This record gives sequence, structure tokens and C-alpha cells, in this order.
Amino acid sequence: MVKKLGLRYLWVDAICIQQDDAADKSLQILRMHSVYFNAVATIVAAAGDQADAGLCGADPRYPRRPQIVAEAQGFRFIAASPSFLDIVHSGARKSVTPWASRAWTYQEYRLSRRMLIFSQDNVIWKCRSSELYEDWAGEV
Repeated sequence: MVKKLGLRYLWVDAICIQQDDAADKSLQILRMHSVYFNAVATIVAAAGDQADAGLCGADPRYPRRPQIVAEAQGFRFIAASPSFLDIVHSGARKSVTPWASRAWTYQEYRLSRRMLIFSQDNVIWKCRSSELYEDWAGEV
């Protein structure tokens, strides 16, 4: 995804922080505010329950859930995917994404200036001024 965005560098917490070195891990965690704030964008694999799950919809091995479509009296209805707030606030229920149940999520959410979120339902672009949903016509 980083190459597709035309970017050169990628920070992956699980790789860039020495997970088996408690001192390094503590030091890096204290610096994460700077990593998130200075990043061009934070890419969030919101659908995965494992570190190697990939980006839902961008990886053919990890497809998205199909949208719910119904027809009645000649009209076609398509259910909107969950909003970003639905994703963030679903942590305790785990109904939308495991990502929202992780402690790291709050820091990513608060400190990232821009986020590209790959959920089971769609891709969401979130920045300080707007949220754009792949399957929504309007801007929130």
C-alpha cells in the first residue's frame, strides 16, 4: 500500500519496536506520539485479528464482507457500512472490528493526522476535517 501511495517509508510497530527488549519497547512507546503525528498517514488494518492479516479488500486473500442489498417494489436498497465512530466504539462488543478493542487504537486515533482505514466493509479516509467513505456519496 505504501508503494501504491507513492511513499518510500513504512513504520510497522511490531517490526520497528524490539518486542523482546523491554527497555527499547518502553522508550519507543514514549515516542509513538511523534511517529503518529509526523506520519503522512496511518494505515490501519482494522479488520484483522492477527498482525499478518493484511489489508482487507486490498489483499485478494482477505476479501471484504459483501454489502447487504435488498429489493422491494422496484427499489434497490443498499445498507451503508459502519461509520468510523461505529468502528471505534465497537471495541467492547467486538462486533465491527478487533482493531477497536486494542489499547493502541486510541493513540492511533488521537495522534494520527490522517488515517487510511481498511475495514471488513470498506475503506475510510479520515483526517482532521473530514471522513470519506468508499461507499458513501457524501462527506461526513
